[in-house]
Amino acid sequence: MTLVVIDDNPGDLRLIREAVARADPSMDVISFTDGPEAIDALCGSHATIQPGAILLDLRLGAADGLDVLRIIRFVPRLADIPVIVFTSSNAAADRHRSHLLGATRFLRKPLEAEDYFRAVDDVVQQIRRGPESKRGRGSEE
Repeated sequence: MTLVVIDDNPGDLRLIREAVARADPSMDVISFTDGPEAIDALCGSHATIQPGAILLDLRLGAADGLDVLRIIRFVPRLADIPVIVFTSSNAAADRHRSHLLGATRFLRKPLEAEDYFRAVDDVVQQIRRGPESKRGRGSEE
């Protein structure tokens, strides 16, 4: 199974990779640091990546994460892939727009490392449970 991570923060990428390795060492992680690069790799004419899930930050340098989400949801082969928004934003508008655009879950990035590991572990467990849990526990986080 492959988890695609779209986040422009090197520290967050490192933590996510470490957390995934702890939760499921067999899970591959492919990361992108900007929206256009991710969109091209996932949605472009030569795209071959078929993720099991996508972990998406909303605050990206070159493109807004909501724009990335909108484009992903228009690609038929990605339409049912769980997209978990994983962001430092706690704005109700971001949460609402994420769900309107088809986000599976909206998670606020924890500040403490162990809480971060627990949040990513929860995401990995949801992915491993498969299609029946794609809608997860909603946006309670």
